[in-house]
Amino acid sequence: MVDKIEGQGRILGYQEFDQYKHGHPEESYFRWATLLDCRGDLRIHSTARFGYRVNILTASHAYDERGMGRRMRRTVWIDEHAWVATGATLYHCWIQEHAIVGAGAVVKNVVVPAWSLAEGNPAKVVGGWDAEKGRYVKWPKEEWKEMKGF
Repeated sequence: MVDKIEGQGRILGYQEFDQYKHGHPEESYFRWATLLDCRGDLRIHSTARFGYRVNILTASHAYDERGMGRRMRRTVWIDEHAWVATGATLYHCWIQEHAIVGAGAVVKNVVVPAWSLAEGNPAKVVGGWDAEKGRYVKWPKEEWKEMKGF
């Protein structure tokens, strides 16, 4: 298994990883149809795990007042033991250690704190690790938190 995957400002294009071509499902951290866009800075720890059809985007377009577009490179960092569920989209964000990103979540321009549970579009912190229960728990809606910018 590779220690980490990095793309720093180089245009590497899109890569799709297939669990059947890149290792047994229990040993592989990428699942079927994970899209990695390495045009910006992409750092993934070797213990991070992904569901199916996760999109990790590191570049986009910005428009000025005249409507002229320019490509913008962004950073995505995914720390150790983080888990990104099926259908999530990550853009310009930092997923800290042991954080969980829920299925279908859109995480953009934020830091997902360590040991937290984030979900929704846009993603919010909706839960975290409960040491007494020994598992992640979802909080009542009034306790959900906005994440700080990245």
